[in-house]
Amino acid sequence: MGMYDTVVFPCTKCGKLLEEQTKAGDRMLRMYPVCDVPLDIAASLNGSVHYCDCGQRNRLRVAVPLPPPTTAMLVEAV
Repeated sequence: MGMYDTVVFPCTKCGKLLEEQTKAGDRMLRMYPVCDVPLDIAASLNGSVHYCDCGQRNRLRVAVPLPPPTTAMLVEAV
């Protein structure tokens, strides 16, 4: 089992918190809220689609960049 970081975001339909792991970035088992994601991690997850148990498909995408080294990501229904 390798090291990774996690981005946490809500489902656009039911609000359940979902998690997406990534090997981009420092891989120090850190958890980032969707509003404050390091740029390299945001870039690696940009456009990825995640399914919730309620059946909703959620897409992560980079929002308006914040001052480096972090940015916000949007979660949108697909």
